Amino acid sequence: MTIEKEFREEGLALQREFAILERMINENEIEMATEELSFSKMMLTSYIEKIKTADGEKIGVIGKIFRHPYHVPEEFMKIVIAMVAKEKQLSKQLNKKQEKQHNQANREAARNRRAGKNAN
Repeated sequence: MTIEKEFREEGLALQREFAILERMINENEIEMATEELSFSKMMLTSYIEKIKTADGEKIGVIGKIFRHPYHVPEEFMKIVIAMVAKEKQLSKQLNKKQEKQHNQANREAARNRRAGKNAN
């Protein structure tokens, strides 16, 4: 498998993970979405590290024989930029949903306390 094919497949896997995460957020599966976000962040970090490591390395027989450094194509750098932006967007969405859920729980607890005082 060529390195470009490996990068492309890993980029597609990241896109699928972010699509799953977005669906979870939209369906208010907050706990599962939080776990999925941390997993997706680890995958994204790994992908970025692989690309940074490969850029400028002498990869394969040709690279070692002719000492030709490998340069990562721009399409993969664009994928990285898009995925980082998507991760930030989904992280913000998840934080808003978590805050909304937390506030709703606090309001419910306050209503219950008030109802308990009024009953006495």
